[in-house]
Amino acid sequence: MALADLFAHTFETRRGETALEWKGRAFTFGEIDARAWRMAREIEELLLEQGAVADAAVVGAPDPVRGEVPVAYLVLAPGATLDAAALEAACRRSLASFKIPRAFIAVGHIPRTALGKVQKHLLGGGQ
Repeated sequence: MALADLFAHTFETRRGETALEWKGRAFTFGEIDARAWRMAREIEELLLEQGAVADAAVVGAPDPVRGEVPVAYLVLAPGATLDAAALEAACRRSLASFKIPRAFIAVGHIPRTALGKVQKHLLGGGQ
């Protein structure tokens, strides 16, 4: 099997004519980008470490300059109030600037499938 056939067979992506650069796997169902998923998960995990946050989901919202920016949907812990400045400060301490959510939105619940996967299309900024 030729190298080009191997890439076509496994759906891995490459760039350049002579050098290969690993870019991850290209998924065909709904144009899922694994890197974006990992970034969202990293942000969600950080937000879940904050005492005021009981559940979190991060989705991409359209942005005229960057294409998409992260937006965080949060279920607050009982008795907690949304302190966007404190959440942003926590994110700034641990995340690169492009990963910091541009908005923190409190919701009553995060919609999930029976298997627990977040239904991001049901959230306002999701795809």
